[in-house]
Amino acid sequence: MKSVKLSEITKPKQWRNLPISALKESGYPVYGANGIIGYYDEYNHLEATIVITCRGATCGTINITTPKAYITSNAMALNELNEDICDFDYLAKFLSYRGFSDVINGAAQPQITRANLQRVEIPIPEGTAEESLESQKNIAYLLEKVERLIAQRKKQIEDLDEFLKSVFIDMFGDPVKNEKGWDKPNVDKFGDIITGNTPPRKNADNYSNGVIEWIKTDNIKADSHIITKASESLSEIGLKTGRSVDNGAILIACIAGSLDSIGRSAIANRKVAFNQQMNAIQPFEDVDTLYLHQLIQVSKKYIQNHASKGMKKILTKGDFKKIKFIKPPLEEQQSYSKIASKVYSVTKFLRTGLLDLETLYASLSQRAFSGELDLSLISLDEGMPDAPKAKRESTIPVQSENEVSMFEMPASEGIELESEHVDDTIIMKWFESYCSFQKEQADAIDINQFIEQAQERYQELSEQNQAIGVGTYDKLQTKLFVNLASVNQEQSLNEETNKVEVKSVTL
Repeated sequence: MKSVKLSEITKPKQWRNLPISALKESGYPVYGANGIIGYYDEYNHLEATIVITCRGATCGTINITTPKAYITSNAMALNELNEDICDFDYLAKFLSYRGFSDVINGAAQPQITRANLQRVEIPIPEGTAEESLESQKNIAYLLEKVERLIAQRKKQIEDLDEFLKSVFIDMFGDPVKNEKGWDKPNVDKFGDIITGNTPPRKNADNYSNGVIEWIKTDNIKADSHIITKASESLSEIGLKTGRSVDNGAILIACIAGSLDSIGRSAIANRKVAFNQQMNAIQPFEDVDTLYLHQLIQVSKKYIQNHASKGMKKILTKGDFKKIKFIKPPLEEQQSYSKIASKVYSVTKFLRTGLLDLETLYASLSQRAFSGELDLSLISLDEGMPDAPKAKRESTIPVQSENEVSMFEMPASEGIELESEHVDDTIIMKWFESYCSFQKEQADAIDINQFIEQAQERYQELSEQNQAIGVGTYDKLQTKLFVNLASVNQEQSLNEETNKVEVKSVTL
């Protein structure tokens, strides 16, 4: 690799700002510090442009504008890129990988100046100009593929979260409106309410030789229903003055700097101590933990309405106890819990795959931009497009509709179907065949596509029996979600073909 200065291949510039009053609801997109902030009647950049956020908390963030965009002074535009030396997509991905921590200055108001960008150097692959550009395009294309797999995996996880919320609402209705008329007692009828505390810091023995984790609100993550591992622990001495809960308790953030943080919750899957910024519910025997956690999740706004309105948002133990929640019979709660536990197992598998992909991306980036990645050993798709900047979002080829081979359900002679229930054994056999077919086609697995075909075949085979209805359709969809993990596990073994992510599910 050889290095060139960013200022040698592009001309960084901050353009004239626009007053907020000039922004419109339609027109040409206006890019500020955090992407599109509105629209305007004019544009100052004809082509797609790489911009660097140069002011504020997000300083150093990379965005790529659409063609015909207006770029304000809060974003540094990299104008007049010399694409005979450096590929557009390669530069954008390298800058995202590199970061700008070494060129950001200003403690109160972080900023990046053109003078500081003089220190930024870009690694350029060796070879002739043509060979170098080809290597850059290959690197950008490879990283783009992994980025899309990461985005797809994140979308799957988000869809599963939304699916679980919809299952809860379908079963119990809106917990605030309580249209289904469930019993709605105060929250202290669900379990023991415990507020955490902080053993005195002046006594170092409270924290030395820790025997139990001491949980804080930063151990409640939006992407996990289980609390994460604590960075601090209490000793046996500290535990005597500290407060703890057992496995199955739910921790809820009740003191925070912003209202949005109030009501965040997670389950303790082990005995833990916790600080005073949280209230905990140790469920009674007639309360299912997974049900109660989802109830709190979907009632977050309702919980926030009970917090104080001052600068620091506080939901005291007394006010927390006054909150009323719907409380269906335990059997109903457990019906939801069975679905939730299976969905969580799928989500856990997907998150593991996401972490693997992110690790792969970091490794590929490091090796690619240091010249250690041998592109000759990587099988890139043939016919890699050299997309113009006007269509940067379409750099990965998509199979056209007339090239799609349709999957046909396997023969099912001699199978008798019940009139009211889907035979899960048959459905899963069909699903496995469908997955194998999609893998052979190097195509994504689309649950909705499969359900549509399975329903049609099911109706054909039912003959005189009742045709599959909405209830059975929903049951089939749920079954596919909760059985997804085993299918993904089988597919993930095929790593030597470099098609691990063909198992990905489009929800």
